[in-house]
Amino acid sequence: MTTVLWAYRTTPRNSTGQSPFHMVYGMDALLPIEVSLDSHRSTFYEEKKKEEMIKEALDMIEEGCEEAWVRSMEYKQKMHAAFDRKVCTRRFQVGDLVLKRADALKH
Repeated sequence: MTTVLWAYRTTPRNSTGQSPFHMVYGMDALLPIEVSLDSHRSTFYEEKKKEEMIKEALDMIEEGCEEAWVRSMEYKQKMHAAFDRKVCTRRFQVGDLVLKRADALKH
């Protein structure tokens, strides 16, 4: 289950263009293999620059949220247009026969 959650949280969404992890923390997740091996991000990490990195990340999060909001609105409009193309309106006249769904009987 842990790996499924990891995959879900680190996969970019179509609606926002970013992963949930990136939306929350403002950066891509450090993969477990990057921690065990010497990767670029883990090798060049400096404790002294942590405060500066945090401030930059907060600014990036705000920008990312605005960008994600714009993308989600565009995605919503695309989905609305796709739905409208598939829907056919039906006009009923008095006296037309229709099929009515019967709800479950209550005991």
